[in-house]
Amino acid sequence: MLGRLNQHGKKSAAVFLWGSALVLFFVGPSGVWATLTGGLLFAVSAWNLRNGAPLGRFGTSEWFPPMLVVGLTAALFWPLLLLEMPYSADHPVHLTRAWHFLTRNLASGQLSGWSDLWFGGWPSGEDYPPLGDYWYALWYGLTAGTLGWEGTYAVTFLSMMSAAALGVYWFGRTALGRWEGLVGALLFLSDKGAYREGGWTYTVTWGVWPQVLSTGLCFAALGTFILLARRPSPSRFAWASLFTGLAFLGHPMALIFFAVLVPLGLVLTYIMHPSFRTRALALPPAAIGVGIGLAAYWFFPFASKGAWMAKYGELWLSLPAMGERWLAGTLFSGTTPLVIWLGTLGGIAGVLRGKWGATFCAAGALAFVLAASRTLFHELDLLALSPSFGQIQFQRFVIPAKPLVFVLAGHGLVLVFSSARARDALRQVSMRRTVAVALVVGGLTGPFLHAATGKWSEKYGVGELTLKEDRRHQKDYEDFLEWSRDALRGETFARVAYVRPYNDHFFAAAPIWNELPAYKVGFTPCTNFIHKADLGTDENYRLLSVRYVVSLEDLRRRSLREIKRFGQLRVYEFKEYSPDRFNLEGKGSVVSADVRPGDGFLEFDLDGTSENSTLVVHIPPFPNWTATNAEGETLDISSREFGNFGSRMVVPAHTEQIRFEYRAMPVNLWSGVVSGVLWIFLFGLFYPRFASFFGTRAQRVGTLPLIRDASFIPWGGGVALVGIAVLLLRPLPASNATNQVSEAEVWVETESGERKECGWSDGRFRCSEESWHTVHRTETRIGKVLRRCIWAHPPRKGSLHIRWSNLNLGGRLTGFHGLADASFGRKKTHGSTSVGLRLNDGEQASIPLSKRRGWHPWSLDVDANTIMSVEWIVRAKNASKQHYCFDWNVNEDSQKSALEK
Repeated sequence: MLGRLNQHGKKSAAVFLWGSALVLFFVGPSGVWATLTGGLLFAVSAWNLRNGAPLGRFGTSEWFPPMLVVGLTAALFWPLLLLEMPYSADHPVHLTRAWHFLTRNLASGQLSGWSDLWFGGWPSGEDYPPLGDYWYALWYGLTAGTLGWEGTYAVTFLSMMSAAALGVYWFGRTALGRWEGLVGALLFLSDKGAYREGGWTYTVTWGVWPQVLSTGLCFAALGTFILLARRPSPSRFAWASLFTGLAFLGHPMALIFFAVLVPLGLVLTYIMHPSFRTRALALPPAAIGVGIGLAAYWFFPFASKGAWMAKYGELWLSLPAMGERWLAGTLFSGTTPLVIWLGTLGGIAGVLRGKWGATFCAAGALAFVLAASRTLFHELDLLALSPSFGQIQFQRFVIPAKPLVFVLAGHGLVLVFSSARARDALRQVSMRRTVAVALVVGGLTGPFLHAATGKWSEKYGVGELTLKEDRRHQKDYEDFLEWSRDALRGETFARVAYVRPYNDHFFAAAPIWNELPAYKVGFTPCTNFIHKADLGTDENYRLLSVRYVVSLEDLRRRSLREIKRFGQLRVYEFKEYSPDRFNLEGKGSVVSADVRPGDGFLEFDLDGTSENSTLVVHIPPFPNWTATNAEGETLDISSREFGNFGSRMVVPAHTEQIRFEYRAMPVNLWSGVVSGVLWIFLFGLFYPRFASFFGTRAQRVGTLPLIRDASFIPWGGGVALVGIAVLLLRPLPASNATNQVSEAEVWVETESGERKECGWSDGRFRCSEESWHTVHRTETRIGKVLRRCIWAHPPRKGSLHIRWSNLNLGGRLTGFHGLADASFGRKKTHGSTSVGLRLNDGEQASIPLSKRRGWHPWSLDVDANTIMSVEWIVRAKNASKQHYCFDWNVNEDSQKSALEK
């Protein structure tokens, strides 16, 4: 593409650069961003004209686009160059994790371990992707800590954004061309985005950047895969494996990224270039295997302990809604329609012209968008296939889809400015006259453009960095930190609870400055540990050994006594504080206790205990914890809940001594060995003698028919397509009620006893004109996990009835039910729903519905081998936000209709 532009002359090159600047301006980042971009591109154009070459020596350099990307990243985030870190949303939490990794884990020679820093303790290093911590530690080490904690974070974040953008550039450069990659990277940097959709809003404002870093590394790996398949070499294989391994350490979404795009790329290569049947096509999958092995020491323990990690599944848009938004150019929130339309143009033109890179980008973007759709999730019934699908936030598939569209937008720009008609028109243009006319017209239209672009920038422009000086009460906070370093430190264990709104992380970095264990009241991001208690109740404070409570609000509670005030920041002492982190239930006493969870060690000497005695340790359970008695026999560790998602370890105490140890599990050990061997192998590939040895052996292995002939690839793609067809057409289990919604009778019984039937249309029973007043199969979030269930919102007045007839229930009816998480807001109206069950028009049996958030089980004994009807009755005193959902199954092969018999 560069050579083509060189042939068109300096006018076409200048127009391309100015056109790119104009597009970036109307993308809407900000006036500063547009000025910097336009000024830099103007300087390059001036250099071109002066040197009498289309792009000049500097412009033709391979280093020019990446230097431009890095330079504009630095300009966009210029406060970070002054070592001012962003302080909004999750950033203080990321900083605290990185500080803890350096000063606790790494200082003790470990990458992971148990920590007392947050909650009641948590498995640091195992509960969240660690690459962000490693990235921070790298910069801290390179600068020898001279930048301080916040200054190092500023450099870490700036380098992360540059690396992610360069990954997008590298992919675009290898897939399509230099200028496509450059435009794609610049659009990646200037995209406003939205919550869970990447861009400035998610990455900078919300501070959720590990997935963005991982995505950039995924694209870097993908670009290297392309080169590896074209010209195999040990060094390219090493870089591809390294990028892949780092991507997995950055975020588990890398698994889906490669699972979608790599097979797609291999199949497209076979279809579009059938002569390209060499063993090189086996190298990208092999590099992925090595990359997974490099990250195995973290990835496999994390995956194997999924039951101990919180679930945050969330669905996105339906396919019709996606199509409507695509046509309007608003498919990606915060992304200007111009970019989406340019990407569509580039994709269509590339496919029609048979360009592999454009076809791959278009197919990949469509694959991610389809995978993110609520429609596909529902039609494939993925939750019936595996509950793991309920743990995915499908909107996040937009994050890897957008760079593909951005690169296609760059391809569209290149096509526009390199077309034959454009070249012919440029040959007739006088540059002096054009500039003069542009100045006159620009002067007249300036006020209009200023107003128009102001609104455009407000909607699609990037925001501003929230720095330390932008935060209210920062001075009061710093005064508290200085005072608390010594005043709140004591010999006995104690925590400081920080009270802010649920998603406010103002106090998150306090442990860095006062080194006191913290308890964040409300949600804490950057950790998936399921036992992270978050309620500010007296019970939680007592069990977690909270001694002091800090708040910007006035907390009027009998259990709290104000002891200090710093402006509006108040420090309270918790009157019921107890340093004991355990209690013995039943007979006996604890003679001595050595409690050092941070060292992975707890030991209790007991006296006078009996068979009914129980030791309760106020530390959350985790598979790595083991308990043994004085004889070395292993004790079963059970858990006991407290607060919201919090839990404690419980063991039988009929022994003289109990010892807890935090040990590496077998999965930690064998995955660590695999990673260690592969890291040594990877570094060896950069050593010429070993690389030559490995290359020779690889060529011999490559003579195997399976690897030499890549014809197995379309067969693999065909198997995948057949698998999808089987999923779509597979018979659903008949015993599940959600699959028989259409066979039910549904009506509303008014307060006067009148029966109003609910009509079936569009896959649901509609009971009124209200959109929520329906009965249908759905997938909704209950207990922080997506559940497959029957939506049965009660009416405003009266009761909702759902009846199935002619069923053989087989002796027992079991199921789950609950209110959707959206029912639990600030107004406590979620306790007004009641549920009844009636068999064969008999007496109504009550099915208890817990007022707590969650997916609650229930069961009911029924007559075996008897044909009967089942009728659900749902009502509510206050129907507001009563998003009730249920499901039931019958025992064994009991779901047989009368017609079948």
